[in-house]
Amino acid sequence: MYKFSRILLTLSVALLALACTTTTQPQKYHATVSRTEGGIPHITTEDWGSLGFATGYVQSEDNVCVLAQQYLKFGAQRSRYSPEDPKAWNSDFFYQLLIDRGDAEAAVPEKLEAMFAGAAAGYNHYLTETGVANIPDPNCRGAAWVQPTTALGVKRVSSVDYALDYMLDMITSAQPPVDEQAQHSPMSDLDIVPA
Repeated sequence: MYKFSRILLTLSVALLALACTTTTQPQKYHATVSRTEGGIPHITTEDWGSLGFATGYVQSEDNVCVLAQQYLKFGAQRSRYSPEDPKAWNSDFFYQLLIDRGDAEAAVPEKLEAMFAGAAAGYNHYLTETGVANIPDPNCRGAAWVQPTTALGVKRVSSVDYALDYMLDMITSAQPPVDEQAQHSPMSDLDIVPA
């Protein structure tokens, strides 16, 4: 009996140590999705994370290429996959400014954090389940730029004012104002040699 108890205790301690060193278990999501005749998804669930997961998944079924483009753009990664495109560089510069401001990292209510994490997991599950090479939409089927996302990636897309996108070119090409008087000043024609 003593030997059995010692083995059981040793096994329990080993399992406890293993549990402490392993990463947390992935979130389990439970949702029911039904689509109406027009293809509109109706999601029934008990928690916010599962609502996010189901939403991310059905959005991916319907528009995976659009989502992949948004995560790429809002993550300032377009030039990585299109280095020859100057618009990609401008876009990355602009969205990196927003990333550096940290707006998407601001605290939000716990239920929204759960939804963002769930939405990222739903999108990523769709990519894993379908495979990028098998995406039905030819616009991004097999494209290297179709990448998994994170909860922060979803928050970036959700937290940016979309009107800013229309000002991207104006912001990235802005120049400091020119002082018209300084350009026409008689002093500007003088050669000044430092003493």
